[in-house]
Amino acid sequence: NGENLRNLTNSPATESPQGDFDWSPDGSQILFHTDADGNVEIYVVDVASGETTNISNSPAADMSGNWVR
Repeated sequence: NGENLRNLTNSPATESPQGDFDWSPDGSQILFHTDADGNVEIYVVDVASGETTNISNSPAADMSGNWVR
């Protein structure tokens, strides 16, 4: 609803542009891409903790991902 906004990644890296991310079906995580490690990879961020996890980790530029529903 736009209330209580907060930055989950606080990174100077280039990250998914607005709208290019995907919420998990239960709303607890967000899938996004970033070049924070020097290569574009797909990450998941836990909304509650802000912890990010690289889930693609390949030499190619990984920019698309979505949850299996």
